[in-house]
Parts: sequence; structure tokens; C-alpha cells
Amino acid sequence: MAKARGQKVLASRQQIPGKGKRGDRKDEILEAARRLFVAKGSDGTTMADIAAETGIAEGTVYLYFKSKRDLVAGIASYWTRQMLDRTVEQLSAVDRLTDKLTIIVQNHLTFMLQHPDLYFLFFKEIRTSPDYATSDLHEVNRAYTEPLKKCLAAATPSGRSPAGLTPSQMRDLVYGGVEHTGWARIVRGKAAETDVPALARALTMTFLAAFGLDETAPADLEARVRRLERLLGVEANE
Repeated sequence: MAKARGQKVLASRQQIPGKGKRGDRKDEILEAARRLFVAKGSDGTTMADIAAETGIAEGTVYLYFKSKRDLVAGIASYWTRQMLDRTVEQLSAVDRLTDKLTIIVQNHLTFMLQHPDLYFLFFKEIRTSPDYATSDLHEVNRAYTEPLKKCLAAATPSGRSPAGLTPSQMRDLVYGGVEHTGWARIVRGKAAETDVPALARALTMTFLAAFGLDETAPADLEARVRRLERLLGVEANE
């Protein structure tokens, strides 16, 4: 039932932005709110500010979002869907678990390091709230992490890794490790200088070794690395 609910919620989020004038206006409000929240913080931004930034009446904003927290949830859902769509497309182009995990880790790290203010906003306003576990956004986040869980489940047909971990436990360790690593780079002021592809590959190999799922390096390793770099839109390291 929870899985069905998550699919339903994600499907509803995929309507953002919708087609036509209403969909475009909702997208404009989300983008204006994102800019203001990053620049001024959620506490320093009013619904009137967002309306002025968008060039519409304040009452129109309330037609789409009942509160600032609802707006933050909308922004988080929109960004999550964008990342999920991109990741799923990239995963379909590779077969090996190592490549799939590298894509997932690099995309998540890239979002954190390129948008630390937004990431902190989501964490502060949404993920630490008392009702997060029962919220629609929690289900959206579950849908976002589902591709990783599926990859790990396919690699562990017995239901557990050689280290004795379930796909859900491994998924939590991957995202927890990536977020801790990314956050450490941010608070130390090293986000901009981070070699994200190299860090993603190192984390991937560490996770797989710890889980007992490390794969023997194939003869075409260099070609595969360059293919991953193209998929992820980064320049090959010389």
C-alpha cells in the first residue's frame, strides 16, 4: 500500500510544472520562491515578497500554495522529480552495478555541492519537521531512492548482501554516507574545489567493497569511465 501511495504522489508531482497558463504560473512561483529563499532565507521571505518577485497578486500565490512551508515542499518535490528523471534515464544506459551506483552517487553529490543553500533549506524546513514521516514529500523521497534499492536488490537475489545487509539497509547507508560526505565539504568551504566524479567513484567502490558486492574491474574500464563521464555531463579527466 505504501508503494502504491508513493507512486501516486510521484505521479501527482510530475504535473509540476503543468501545461498551459496555470502550470506556467505555478512554475514561476516556485522559481521566484527558490530565489528568495536562497537569498533571504525562509524566515526573511513573505508571501507578498514572492508575489512581487513573480509580478502577480499575493492572493494568486495562495491559489497554488497555502503557506511558505507548502512552497518549500513544492520546490523540494520539483527538484526531486528533476533529479529522478535524469538519473533513471542515465541508469538505463548502463548495466553494471558499479556504473549504476556511480551515477546515483554523483548526481546526489552534485546537487548537494552545487545547491547547498537549497539543500539546507529542505533539510531544515521539511526533513526535520514532526510530520515528515507521514507527509507526501516523504513518499516522493522514497520514490527518488527506489532506483538505488532496485539496483541493490537485483545484485542480492537472496535478499541480503554477503555482508548480511538488506537492499533497504544498503540504500540508507549509501545516501547517509553521501550526504555526510557532501555536507562536510560544504561546511569546510570546499564544495567548489571538490572533484565530484573522482569522489563519487571512490565512494562507490568503498560502498561496494563494504557490502561485499565489489565487481572485478573489466578490461574496458577506461572506456566505461569515459562513457559514464559523458552520461553525467562532465569532462574526462586527463
